[in-house]
Amino acid sequence: MTTTDLLLAENPKAEMKELLITSDCFAVDKKIVELGFPKNAIIAMIKRDDSYIIPNGLTKIEEQDILIVLADRPKIFDEVYKTLKTQKI
Repeated sequence: MTTTDLLLAENPKAEMKELLITSDCFAVDKKIVELGFPKNAIIAMIKRDDSYIIPNGLTKIEEQDILIVLADRPKIFDEVYKTLKTQKI
């Protein structure tokens, strides 16, 4: 069972997406608390290089991070994409 599978098993009503942070993304070099993230979505983990980080509000987002985002419904991801100015992978 993967880390992602464990997250979904704990919160089966949540939707999950992975978002790649590219160089032109608004989030690069910003702390999570500075992003203005939607209230119904959380960054559950960040994959950076070959490791996973459990973030908090002070975690700084870096280029090429993969954010594992949970939201309580699919429509919230429209707001997440708009906030981050990024694309889903």
